[in-house]
Amino acid sequence: MRWQCEPFVRDAILGSPHGAARVCSNAVLSTSQGDVLPIGAVSVKEIYDAEHRLRAHAVSRKMGEGDWYWYEYAFVTGRLHVDGHNTGSCPDCHGAASIEQTFVIVR
Repeated sequence: MRWQCEPFVRDAILGSPHGAARVCSNAVLSTSQGDVLPIGAVSVKEIYDAEHRLRAHAVSRKMGEGDWYWYEYAFVTGRLHVDGHNTGSCPDCHGAASIEQTFVIVR
């Protein structure tokens, strides 16, 4: 599976709780067209602290129509923030994205 990643860590998108990040999209996501994403679209967000040290990963994967799997794990604390389908605060925030649950698609 081929991935496309942002070339550098960027500052947080306005309103994001994640902070500085770098996003990678799998081939299903990066080659998608239109406002409805295909099943199997995956986005991985590397989350960084203020010194740009990797501190967490966040993952979203479209499992089916209206069914998204969300995962976020913080390395520093060893805390699993989210792990499940349509759970946590992820769908609430990502519901505001202009393309189905996804703010950043790296092409």
